[in-house]
Amino acid sequence: MRTAFVFIITFSINFALSNGELAGGDHCMDTQVLFMIKGFNKTTPSKAIRGEMMEFCPKEYTCCTQEMEVDFKSHALHDFGMKIAMKSEAVKTTFSKKSQEINVFFKELVENSQQSLDELFFKTYGDLYTENSEAFTELFQQLKSYYKGASVDMADIFDSFFTTVMQKVFAIMNKRHLFNDEYLQCIADNMNTAKPFADIPGKLSTQVQRAFIAAKSFAEGLEAGKQFAYSVAQFYPTSECASALMKMSFCSACQGYTSVKPCHGYCMNVMKGCLVEYNELNHVWNKYIHAMKKVLDRLDGPFNIELVLGQMDIDISNAIMLVQENKNDVTDLVFIECGEPPLNPNYTFTGLGGFPSLYTEYDAYPENPPNLGFGSYLQESDHHGNDEDKKRHHSSRKTRSLENEEQTPRHSRRKNTRRNVRGRKKSRDFAISEKRPETTLDETRYDYSEEQDRTEEREYLQVPTAAGTNLGALVKDVRTSIHESKNHWKMIPHHVCLDEAEEDSSATCWNGHTQGEYQHPVVMDGFHNNPEVVITSQKPPNHVIKGQITSLKNTIEMLNSAYRGFDPHLVDNDDEVDTYEPSGDNSGDGSGEVEAIETEPRSRDPDLTCPTCGGSTPSFNVIALSSALLVALRLVVQ
Repeated sequence: MRTAFVFIITFSINFALSNGELAGGDHCMDTQVLFMIKGFNKTTPSKAIRGEMMEFCPKEYTCCTQEMEVDFKSHALHDFGMKIAMKSEAVKTTFSKKSQEINVFFKELVENSQQSLDELFFKTYGDLYTENSEAFTELFQQLKSYYKGASVDMADIFDSFFTTVMQKVFAIMNKRHLFNDEYLQCIADNMNTAKPFADIPGKLSTQVQRAFIAAKSFAEGLEAGKQFAYSVAQFYPTSECASALMKMSFCSACQGYTSVKPCHGYCMNVMKGCLVEYNELNHVWNKYIHAMKKVLDRLDGPFNIELVLGQMDIDISNAIMLVQENKNDVTDLVFIECGEPPLNPNYTFTGLGGFPSLYTEYDAYPENPPNLGFGSYLQESDHHGNDEDKKRHHSSRKTRSLENEEQTPRHSRRKNTRRNVRGRKKSRDFAISEKRPETTLDETRYDYSEEQDRTEEREYLQVPTAAGTNLGALVKDVRTSIHESKNHWKMIPHHVCLDEAEEDSSATCWNGHTQGEYQHPVVMDGFHNNPEVVITSQKPPNHVIKGQITSLKNTIEMLNSAYRGFDPHLVDNDDEVDTYEPSGDNSGDGSGEVEAIETEPRSRDPDLTCPTCGGSTPSFNVIALSSALLVALRLVVQ
């Protein structure tokens, strides 16, 4: 029975290929079979009837009724909505998948950086790092919160971190003294004066902030694109569109043309009339794609979060080593500003061991040191400890120096590769060099060439760094994926008609009235006179589409701010670190070269700038001079 039924359906459909315009009394079997397959419940006439009562389909002889037209309209809208959703499925899936991949990669990158720092500092400093690791844990917790969208200033994060580190380092360097909370707060208050870490905190804060702004803004941009695609793929037609869709999809069968497809031009005009608002949507979407690609250029270039996080532990260690190298000057200045703290009565000299990177010659006192005056203390501090002790200390420091960190065995190829890059980078950027004089944060412009060097070093980072991939491979993959979605919404009418209509407007297609060539030209995109769908620019806007367009424009503004190095989540961007402006025409596809315009880094204290000395700040030479004057004064008094 089932075989016979299938045969009847197949025969009827094949027979319909030769059918033509209906006449009175013609059988409607082909139309009945077709509508039965489509699931219509209304009874189809067995013979053609006059169609004066038809509202949308031709009023000649027909195999349909006015009640059937109502069903046709709802079916046409449902089918068309399914087609739009299906044509947008690739975009929705792509942006959803890439959004997840980017978030997993960036979060794992931060976790790996924290783990790398823990391993390096524990190997170098041992239990002393474990006992003072709260500041480092808090730093990475703040970075994770910043990536998740917390409205905090990256400069404040690093100011707080390096202030805490300075307090702990200073206390370790001067274990003979007792430091209460008030004294530690004095150290914090004088960080801008002492500048114990020179310009390392400012540079590191700037690099991390730019990298995190680009990373989290791009991740948010992907999420916004995904939500946009899901929302606008929901079709909300006008009544004129619904009638045109029904006429194109079902009226041909009512006239007996059960196997005839719509003419391509006819289909295009119907699609463009129904999707007229997709034209404006497509224009904004292309701007969004361009903005996303510009941020990708930053991520793969000067704002490379992989390289910044990959060497952050070395940068922090360099800052600590710098305090060690200038410990006498730093200690003298702090004592000048905050006073000499009381001696620790329980302090016992235990030898030249302990914290290798924070070792200080002040610890080279014999047991039970005499209670010297401050002047004598400064005068004699460099003479305590015999030459063998100093040689042994110097040798130990050199052996365990962070400059030789790349010689330490690593547990993975990734870490070994990264350390080699870091070693070269550290020796170039932070070693004392005659080619680059010592500078401070306020007189140092952002060095774009250094970031360019970072980009060139990416050839060493082709191994996976997080989530089984690396930033270069991920950026390349995401760039290709988002580029393929350009003009997606504009092309939906073409894609739908490619499936539903004849390839060309031949005489064998359905033109909306009968089988024959479609006479109207295909209208241009936008609000133009459309012969199939009555549209006007004065019609009420589709609030869903308009809302999504506004939302996407806000996302574009956010991405443009991130491209310039601004945090789009901060209300006042006037105080941002640097300003980047694109060169050339921004209306392109974003694949061109981008030049960076260097501006002065932000000074957090206006009093730090010296108007008469070229913007420099008090250096360690000034600190040393102050210490020497104090010693001389004490000697004169004695």
